[in-house]
Amino acid sequence: GRRLHAATLAREVRAVRAGGAQVLVLQPGPEVVDAVGPSSMDASRRGAVAQVAHDTVRAHLAGDAVAARLALLRS
Repeated sequence: GRRLHAATLAREVRAVRAGGAQVLVLQPGPEVVDAVGPSSMDASRRGAVAQVAHDTVRAHLAGDAVAARLALLRS
């Protein structure tokens, strides 16, 4: 399923970029995939997944490369 979704996202990103917009894509990293486990429908893991996703996205957004791109939004 992830390959299909990744291909769809890639097409959508290309279309938006072709229109001149900058795009920042956030996708689940290995930590989130591990937290999800074998079934994305397992509601018992929801809290742990949300926490890992929050922590990893926050760290990613704080990185220098992303922070510079996000600064453009504040202008």
